[in-house]
Amino acid sequence: MADTIEALGSGETALPPVSELVGREFPGLSAAGKVYLLARLNEPLVIITTADRVELFTSLKAFGRSVTLRPTLAEWHVLEYPVVLGLRDALAPLPRNPDQLVLRLRLGQEMPREALLSRLEHMGYTRALGGEQAPGSYVVRGGVLDVQFGASLYRLEFFGDALDAVQEIRNGVVSRHHQVALPPLVAPQADSTVLAELSGVVALDMPELWVGELEEAETYWLHQLWNYLKSRRVISLGRSPLDLLPGELPLGSLAFYRGRLEKLRSDVTRWLREGYSLAIILQHRRSLEYLRRKVLSWAPYVDVPQVQALPGQVQLLEGHLSGGFVDEAARLVVMGEDLVFGYQEVRRRGRLPGRALANPQALRMGDHLIHPEHGVGQFEGLEARTVLGVTRDYVLLRYSGQGRLYLPVDQLPLLRRYQGAEGEEVPLGTLGSGEWRRAKERARASAEELARKLIAIYAARQLQPGYAFPLESEWDRQLAASFPFT
Repeated sequence: MADTIEALGSGETALPPVSELVGREFPGLSAAGKVYLLARLNEPLVIITTADRVELFTSLKAFGRSVTLRPTLAEWHVLEYPVVLGLRDALAPLPRNPDQLVLRLRLGQEMPREALLSRLEHMGYTRALGGEQAPGSYVVRGGVLDVQFGASLYRLEFFGDALDAVQEIRNGVVSRHHQVALPPLVAPQADSTVLAELSGVVALDMPELWVGELEEAETYWLHQLWNYLKSRRVISLGRSPLDLLPGELPLGSLAFYRGRLEKLRSDVTRWLREGYSLAIILQHRRSLEYLRRKVLSWAPYVDVPQVQALPGQVQLLEGHLSGGFVDEAARLVVMGEDLVFGYQEVRRRGRLPGRALANPQALRMGDHLIHPEHGVGQFEGLEARTVLGVTRDYVLLRYSGQGRLYLPVDQLPLLRRYQGAEGEEVPLGTLGSGEWRRAKERARASAEELARKLIAIYAARQLQPGYAFPLESEWDRQLAASFPFT
C-alpha cells in the first residue's frame, strides 16, 4: 500500500511546524492551500469560517483527515478533530464540560442498577412500559438493558452490576463493542459556548467576511469573540483585527488554465518526468472521465480515495477543492477542478449585463462598481500584493463596515459600473451577508411576475375578436384617384 499524505509530512516538506504557524496570518492562500496546510497539523484543530464555507473543509478527507462539522451536544461523544464551525456555531451556548455529561461504560465496569437507571432518567431518557420502544427510551429485562438512541438500539448485558456485553442493533445489523457512550437528551443550563469547550489550535478562515455574518445587533458578540481569541493559539487564514505577525509559506501558486488543455498536458508531462506526485481533485464524475479519456489518456493514472505519495503518476480523486498549489519539498502538486477548466464558479453565477471593464486606469477613486457575487463596492485604488511568491496588481473595493475585497486585475471584466442618478447616495454591500444574492433573487422574481402579467395581457388580446372594416366604395376609389399626392 502506498504511503498516505501523513507520510509526505514526515520531514519531506518545508512547511513550518505548528509552533511557527501559531500567532501568524497567511492571507492570499487558495482554498486548496488552506486545506493542505490544516491537514498537516497533527494536533486538535478548530476551524471557524462563514456558514457558506463550512462544507469546503470536508475536502480535508482528501488528505487523510477525518472531520466533524458543526457538532451538537448529542454528537459530542463521537466528536473527532478537526472540527469545523460557522461563526454562529462557534458562539452557540453549551453547558460547561459537555464530555462529562456523556454516560460512558466499558466491559467489566461495575455500576449499581439503581444508580444507572437514575443517571439515565437524569439525562432525559424515559422508561418504556410496553409496546415498541421509541427513541430516547429504555427497557429493563432482567439483566439486560435496552437503550434506544436515534436509529440505534444499545443492548447492555450485565452480570450482577458488571457490564458483560455491548451490542448495537442498527437497521437489523448487530455489532459488538467494548464500550458504549450515551449522550444526554436534556442538558443543564448552558453557561459556556461551543468554541470555549473545544481544545486545540483555532484556525480563522476568511475573517474579513465575518462582520457580514451577523446582524447589526449581534456585532457585540463578534467583539467578544475577538477578545476571547486573544487567549487562544490562533492561525489566521486572512486579515483579522488580532495582533498577529505576517507569515509566509513555501507553497508555490498555480495559474488557472481556463480550459487551455494543451498547457495542462505540457505541465503534467514535465511534473511526471521530474518525479512529482500529482493529484487532481474533481467535483464532477464526468469531468474525471473526460480528463482520463480525452486529455491525459497517455499518462499513468490511478483512482485513489486520498492524496498519496505516488511519484510519476496522476491521481484522480472525487471531491470539492478550489485552486491549487505546489509543495516543492514534498514534490507534490494538487489542483482542483476550477483550476483546470476555468472559473467555474463565475460561470455558474453568470456575468453581469452591461459593458465589461477592461482598463483599470480608466477607474477613478470613489467609483462605484458592481461585483457579481458581492454587489456594490467603492473603488479605492490599485494595490500590488505578493501572494505565494507571486506579485501582481489587485483592484481594492471597499464595502460596508470594514469589508475589503482584493480582486486580481485580470478579473476586472467581472465588474460593471454602477449606473445611478447624479448625486444619488449609493448604499454599499456587506461582504458575506448574502444581501446581494437576495436582492438579485427579488429582482428576478419581480421580472418573472411582470413577464407573467404581459403574457396574460397579450393572450387576452389574442382572444378578442377583431373589427372587420367594409370594402372600399366606388366613391372612395374615385377620391383617392383624384388626390394628387398619392
